[in-house]
Amino acid sequence: MVTLVAGFGLDYFGEHLNRFEWALLWLAMGLVFVSEALNTAFEASLDVLHPEQNPFIGRAKDMAAAASLIASTIALIVGAYIFTPHIMSIIQGN
Repeated sequence: MVTLVAGFGLDYFGEHLNRFEWALLWLAMGLVFVSEALNTAFEASLDVLHPEQNPFIGRAKDMAAAASLIASTIALIVGAYIFTPHIMSIIQGN
């Protein structure tokens, strides 16, 4: 949501994201949504299949959560890479 507001907010300052930048942002957001959905499904499935505590199940859940964290970090890097030049242009008044 913040990405969309920031992307459309740049228009107010005369900066525009091109189609390629929007495509990369949508792909990064999609990566996060998909990884979170898979993580949730994975954890719910493991809870049903093995309801009692098990260190190996806990480790698998931690790894799935780490995959979501990695996807979020990649999305943050993509967003910074795309937005930083536009924000710097606004700050410098170009």
